[in-house]
Amino acid sequence: MTIMIPFTLVLIAVGFAVACRLCFYFAAYALPLLCAVLAGRWAFDTGAGLFSALIVAIAAFAFAVVMSQLAAMAGRPLWVRIVIFGLTIIPAAAISYLFTTAILEGLVPSAIWRFIFTIIVTIAASTGAVRRLYPFHPAA
Repeated sequence: MTIMIPFTLVLIAVGFAVACRLCFYFAAYALPLLCAVLAGRWAFDTGAGLFSALIVAIAAFAFAVVMSQLAAMAGRPLWVRIVIFGLTIIPAAAISYLFTTAILEGLVPSAIWRFIFTIIVTIAASTGAVRRLYPFHPAA
């Protein structure tokens, strides 16, 4: 019976680690996913069927990812790259902030430590989103 308490704590830690990893992974695709959802909803609302709207959403997702990578590679001025990276960082930061706040609400009693941990995870997820979507290092 006493083995259940450490086993439960290990399972909670593993579940928390998996949830954070999924947040870190999916935060990179927040902006293309938003484009896909909006395009799919528009297609469905204008009379396309469910299957056609799904195809439009997948095409919009792929188009958003490819176009953002091409624009970041071809954008010679620094301000163009900063705008593109900003469009990637802002949704990733918002998603990771809300996700981390929701998880830490019941785990960390102190509001200041919860805020500090949330900011650390938000910065890590945002920089990870940029590194995942734009793995190259463009020459200046």
